[in-house]
Amino acid sequence: VDCGDGFMDGYFRRVEEVRGLIDKISHQVEEVRKMHSMILSAPNPTDGTKDQLSALTSNIKGNANVVRAKLKSMEQSMPKDDAANRSSVDFRIQNTQHTVLSRKFVE
Repeated sequence: VDCGDGFMDGYFRRVEEVRGLIDKISHQVEEVRKMHSMILSAPNPTDGTKDQLSALTSNIKGNANVVRAKLKSMEQSMPKDDAANRSSVDFRIQNTQHTVLSRKFVE
């Protein structure tokens, strides 16, 4: 989307960055599921597997904190809720993107 507005270009870069982090978290959660299955099915899970699981869980928490902070920053940078801003295209785009990313993150 090229609207010739530097702010919106930066905004869309942040949206893509957050979307990428959310996708990364989804993949990491899938890896955790696989590791849980491996640990539960193994008679004696190795310490290495447990360490990998711990590191992955830590990465997920870190990425989730980054996403939360970025979503909060995006929300705070949106124009405030007056009637003139509500009708602006930029406000509607930002509001929609923030809502979609927040829902995707919660899932």
